[in-house]
Amino acid sequence: IFINWIGLGMAAPTLLIHGTEEQKQKLLPPIFSAEDIWCQGFSEPGAGSDLASLQTSAVKDGDNWIVNGSKVWTSLGHFAGWMLLLARTDKQDKYNGITYFLCPMDHAGVTVKPIHKMTGESGFNEVFLENVVIPDNLRVDSVGAGWKVAMSTLTVERGAAQGVGAIASAESPFAAIEQLIDTAKRTNRNGRTLWEDSTIRDRLMKVYERTEALAQSARRARVNAINGGSMRIPLQGKLNGSEIGQELHQLAMTILGPAASLYIGDANAEGNGRWALGYMNTYTGTISGGSSEVQRNILGERVLGMPKTK
Repeated sequence: IFINWIGLGMAAPTLLIHGTEEQKQKLLPPIFSAEDIWCQGFSEPGAGSDLASLQTSAVKDGDNWIVNGSKVWTSLGHFAGWMLLLARTDKQDKYNGITYFLCPMDHAGVTVKPIHKMTGESGFNEVFLENVVIPDNLRVDSVGAGWKVAMSTLTVERGAAQGVGAIASAESPFAAIEQLIDTAKRTNRNGRTLWEDSTIRDRLMKVYERTEALAQSARRARVNAINGGSMRIPLQGKLNGSEIGQELHQLAMTILGPAASLYIGDANAEGNGRWALGYMNTYTGTISGGSSEVQRNILGERVLGMPKTK
């Protein structure tokens, strides 16, 4: 599921809402079976938080579009067979000049260059598009409706991210907490186990409470989405999930002590070194998909009705 989280959590919901019947029939089954892995081509070197400033262009040529430009921070780009792509079809209109495409990654002119992280992994990529030909039947919704479609994708992305942000070290955040409790019970420090330390127990229980609240919120968001309700809940989920992930791994560093520095591949590493990897990865969670600061601004303006900051 993790390797296909963009397909399941972003591409599929977007296609269900905005895709044609032909697109749904062709593309949804291989997403659900994980035959097709997807990535997201939104951010650019000069268009991150101000996404509508993107400059990748798409020019109509008969029944095709010729796309030129570049994308950055493209998660799973080196694995993906398809990309959700935003391109500018009208230079005069910032928002209504954007169109949404589905780009096959094996098309001529698509070049992917992995970005190596401090963890040694290459989770992000640069993607270069040089005269890439995309058929018009791979356009989502109408020409110029890309910003509207992108807002749907970004909303469900934040819902998907609330799970990913806390799962860096286990199959679920609850499993991660159970691992930490077990480790605390086995770890002696200053003549007693860490589980006997009330401060450690208090921090573990607070993380558990926040995680349970997040899980209940996610269930509510799914029911809400099925019934066509507000998409505000995923915004809160992304913000809380990414910050819980950090809190969980900070606590793991405290419990593990010096052993927290042992990395993947070290035979003595707790959890095969996944905690150290998870600790570093969770700091991307409060940036990707919209930073925590951006999420708080959106919640304040769109949910609470507060005035925009200047």
